[in-house]
Amino acid sequence: MKASVYNKDLFEIAPHLERNSFNFGLMKYVRMQKKILRLALPLLNPDGKYLYYSRMITDDKYGINRFQAVEVCYYLDDTKQVRTINMISKLN
Repeated sequence: MKASVYNKDLFEIAPHLERNSFNFGLMKYVRMQKKILRLALPLLNPDGKYLYYSRMITDDKYGINRFQAVEVCYYLDDTKQVRTINMISKLN
């Protein structure tokens, strides 16, 4: 599968990207904000996924009715620290 990697801030590059043009995106080490979802979700293909490496706050603050999030908790190694990833997709 051909991939494009953008090493730029989402806020900087999103206005120059085509809507529905991404199958996959990821974000880590950034606190989720409503404005991030507003930029990222329109870029996803209908079946695309946006990965967020942290727990999401599940209140209407983020406009939950506009997307679906599946949370997966896991251990990376033998440590006791639980890690979390959220797979976010558009509601079709």
